[in-house]
Amino acid sequence: MHLFRPFLLMVFFLQFSCASVPKEAPSAQKSFLWSVRSETAAVYLLGSIHVAKPEIYPLHPSIEAAFDQSDTLVVEIDPDEFDMDRLQSLFVQYGSYPPPETLDRKISTETYALVEKKFQEAGMPMEPFKRFKPWVLAVMLQSVELQRLGFDKKYGIDDHFLTRAKGKKQITAFETVEYQVGLFDSFSDRLQELFLRYTLSDMDLLAEQMDSIMKGWQVGDGGAIEALIFQSMTDEPELTPVYDKLIYERNAQMTSDIEAFLETKHRYFVVVGAGHLVGKGSIVDLLRKKGYVVEQM
Repeated sequence: MHLFRPFLLMVFFLQFSCASVPKEAPSAQKSFLWSVRSETAAVYLLGSIHVAKPEIYPLHPSIEAAFDQSDTLVVEIDPDEFDMDRLQSLFVQYGSYPPPETLDRKISTETYALVEKKFQEAGMPMEPFKRFKPWVLAVMLQSVELQRLGFDKKYGIDDHFLTRAKGKKQITAFETVEYQVGLFDSFSDRLQELFLRYTLSDMDLLAEQMDSIMKGWQVGDGGAIEALIFQSMTDEPELTPVYDKLIYERNAQMTSDIEAFLETKHRYFVVVGAGHLVGKGSIVDLLRKKGYVVEQM
């Protein structure tokens, strides 16, 4: 099985990095950055790893140069929305069952046993979390494992550029936290269980997979990233609706917003999860199909 990663919205759609990253980014290599231009505007598209390690820096010189040349930073979610009280409220609102429903009544005994095992391995009690839906537990347990492996949001690509842009550049966002949380809640019970099971089944491979992802990201190998992220959809077609909603539908909307950017007279530096920029139906692919010249830098 392969790790399924959408909020993986949170690595590719949550997070990642690698244990062996060169201290100097080779200038001869391409980066995970693309550019698209109109007669009046320019948009730089950077694939993000939302949670990383400090070893990921320094970034490729072309990435930092493109940011310096831009007027506006565009991210997936407005950083002002990352208030812990608000996030907790949204997770309770969208991600918990109404009493007396509990997780063990909503998923198979096999999947529940896997969840219990992962909670035990993480040194966390299961009982307080039985009220939460499968997608919440998938995101939470994966986040705990990433933290154990040394990955942190403060080293993520998004936070790096948000810190640099604060007070110096305009910052805007494609989506809201409530919108992203609501996407997970829109899935059927069956899809939520699949999402949980496939996330947890490969948890032991997370470090290895992130190492491969990071190496591909550093040299701008979109094909390698595409294979790692989308293999689950090939192996398990039942997951297709999850990919459709979390990736492809969002790609279409973000592409439309980027087209609006290209009608202005400004330069935009867009940072979105790396999975949104690779493969068929990606933002890069959709822009090219609309006739734009999109070049990897």
